[in-house]
Amino acid sequence: MTPSLVRDLLAARNADPGRAGWYFKQLVIFAYATMPQAADRYLVWDADTLPLREMSFFDEGGRAVFDVTAYFHMAYFETLKNLVGIERRVDYSFISDHMMLEKEIVLALLDRIMGDRVPAGDSLARRALSSISDEGLAGGCGFSEYETYGNFAAVYFPERFITRKSSRTREGSTYFGLPPLSPAVLFALSRRYSWANFESPMEADREIRDRLAATAHRISGFLWSTMTALLHLRVFASYLKDFRTIMREPTDKAPERRRAWTR
Repeated sequence: MTPSLVRDLLAARNADPGRAGWYFKQLVIFAYATMPQAADRYLVWDADTLPLREMSFFDEGGRAVFDVTAYFHMAYFETLKNLVGIERRVDYSFISDHMMLEKEIVLALLDRIMGDRVPAGDSLARRALSSISDEGLAGGCGFSEYETYGNFAAVYFPERFITRKSSRTREGSTYFGLPPLSPAVLFALSRRYSWANFESPMEADREIRDRLAATAHRISGFLWSTMTALLHLRVFASYLKDFRTIMREPTDKAPERRRAWTR
């Protein structure tokens, strides 16, 4: 499976080949479980998302913890039915920019996908993409690895996970632009959210009102982060000291810290 294969499969159905990377990334998350180096559990974390606080991914009993949301996109569940043969089984969404996967569950899911229930194909990419409707492909978002894995686990491995609802924002780039960000911004965000999503902005609209709105968002983001740091000056000073220390250390040597500002 390669990005070029996914691109060709999309083009063959008159879908946007520019979405190949988006679909490829999701399929690789599952395909990784077949690699010899794959751990029994592995964390998937979206590249445009920043963790802001300490986070746990297992409960005391060793079950995976899934952050869930209220998001709903019908095309994902149409593909789920075609690809895996099951309906949506929960009243929440598993889409939350990250997920702790279990190799055993992923392999069971792949066995189901590559069985005789779904459209024919000699690879994961072919079967997954052939399970997406024309409308789903036209919309650019016809498959979700999070919804697929989560609902499969809910049906066949419900005792292996629990759910929680954490605070997050998907408007990081709207108010603060794209990373790297200032310590004041990260500090302010960490006071309210567990993680923040920084989606790449769409092509800028040339209308003046939209440019003014974007500028207003950035100004409000700057004022909010600055005021938060000033109102919690002593805590921010401790945060800034830790931040600078961590930035000077090699990634694999950074010490584990429990900071008051994460609570």
